[in-house]
Amino acid sequence: MADVGRSEQAGSVERARAAQTYRLAVRSTGIAVVFGIAAVFVVDALLPGTTASDRQGLLVTAALVAAAGTIWFAVVPHNWFGELRVFVAAAVSELVLLTMVVLTGGPLSVHVGYLVVPAVVLILAGSVRQILLLGALVFAGIGGIALWSAFAGDPPAEGAISRLVLLAMLIATCAAVARATGRHREVTTERAAGLADESVAVLSLAMTDVLTNLLNRRALDDQLDRFVADTARTGLPFSVIAIDLDAMKEVNDGFGHDAGDDLLRNFGRAINGAIRGSDVALRTGGDEFVILLPRTSEVAAKFVAERLLETAILFPGRSGPAKFSHGIATLRSGESGDEVLARADALLRSAKRDRTASATPVEPHV
Repeated sequence: MADVGRSEQAGSVERARAAQTYRLAVRSTGIAVVFGIAAVFVVDALLPGTTASDRQGLLVTAALVAAAGTIWFAVVPHNWFGELRVFVAAAVSELVLLTMVVLTGGPLSVHVGYLVVPAVVLILAGSVRQILLLGALVFAGIGGIALWSAFAGDPPAEGAISRLVLLAMLIATCAAVARATGRHREVTTERAAGLADESVAVLSLAMTDVLTNLLNRRALDDQLDRFVADTARTGLPFSVIAIDLDAMKEVNDGFGHDAGDDLLRNFGRAINGAIRGSDVALRTGGDEFVILLPRTSEVAAKFVAERLLETAILFPGRSGPAKFSHGIATLRSGESGDEVLARADALLRSAKRDRTASATPVEPHV
């Protein structure tokens, strides 16, 4: 059941993958916005109508934006700040833009509208709280600039209040969009995880024998390939036990098919009681089973078969304990999984013939 157990982790893996994809989208968008804004500032500075003081402030701001963006995306480790990484980037951007406002006229600056750009980018984080915190930073910065201007003796800027009201409306709009974005992301992530969980359930059903709860024939090839690769990598042995229950037809004829199912079900429990957690047991046919024993020699595999004889007694069916024939083969150098399985099966058939020749008929239940 090892692969099925691993596949049950697919739901959480899918959630992590969806989150990682979203973070990459945020990062790529952030890079585009940072250098796009730097380019806009340069173009704005070179326009004929731009004053000399504004031109200087815009060029300095463009350099600050490019430098901060380069440091953030190329130097700062991606795991710093965790889920607050986008917010911290937006806050740094806001401080740079507040610097631009100071350099281009303070409260009189015609470039105050740029202060809303980090809030627009922060929409991708889907957090209303973070956008409101960023808005508080903006208004604290504007308030500080206004106080500084007042202490410097500059008259209050005409239209400053209306600009702040407009800025507040834009930030509130960003917060509303962020709320919708966050809810959509949660729904999308949960939907992806739900689909992954459904895939896990389908895979588990497809690879599991309903009667014995062991893996079925569909899982055999993958398991063989996995253990052969493990032997090639580690040099440790890999053994296979092929098993066939004896006198199943007689049990079905003498006790009924329900008794036969009961015997198979209990034999599956006996196998689970005889093997290790790293071993894999499969029901490959009606009364045929295979046990795959990684990092196990032929001698150790024989001990597993002996232990199975003992545990079978502890899980009897209606017709009594299961009796079985088996063949053991250990992987040889250069041999494939199918080949070692074929050798184990050939030894099983030989043992089966010997047991059948000496077996006594199963007495029907009266």
